[in-house]
Amino acid sequence: MQEIMHEHGTKAVDLYRDSDVLTQQYISKLMRNRFSDPTLTKAKAIFDALGVTANEFLERQQQDKAE
Repeated sequence: MQEIMHEHGTKAVDLYRDSDVLTQQYISKLMRNRFSDPTLTKAKAIFDALGVTANEFLERQQQDKAE
């Protein structure tokens, strides 16, 4: 997630600023790996904020794990 954020010039504040479902505290915990499985609603909000589809995000996650 952080790599995608860097590529898109997205900061943590950007993820929750325009969202009705994401909070600063939630993003902070997510960035520190306190949550590994966000709800579908929160995951969709994250994908939207990052400007990626769910498939693009999951493919990147799989690539990162393979490396």
